[in-house]
Amino acid sequence: MFKKTLIRIALAVTAVLVFAAPAFANSSSYWFKMDYRYVNGSQNGIFHSMTGGNLTNSGQIWVYSKDGGAASPVPVTIEVWDTDGLDNIVCSLSVTPYAKIGQRKAYNKSCGHIDPDEYYIVAWKTVDDGNNVQASGTLRTT
Repeated sequence: MFKKTLIRIALAVTAVLVFAAPAFANSSSYWFKMDYRYVNGSQNGIFHSMTGGNLTNSGQIWVYSKDGGAASPVPVTIEVWDTDGLDNIVCSLSVTPYAKIGQRKAYNKSCGHIDPDEYYIVAWKTVDDGNNVQASGTLRTT
């Protein structure tokens, strides 16, 4: 009796671990700080191992400080690049942060299907507007 119960428990735990592991592997968090106009995860050695599926890039961006004479915030482009040897963009979105320091603006973009691979974030703005920004986000495949 005890042996059968122990086997059932072991099978249940194994099933949970087998089905839960892919769910954890399908998301990766990122954070960046941009004081000028360009941040590149590849140059900083920050990569995200993603499983294949439909990619979503979601997060928040905010101005954390301003330089003297800062203008209104310009749009920040946040790109997801594939390290497949061609380093091509698989997703791009543009978001303009709120002007008020610390006020967070949410973003969310469905990017389509990606293959299992390593990816990295590139963020840039066309000019240095004097607004220093931070962002935190999540790449997720389903």
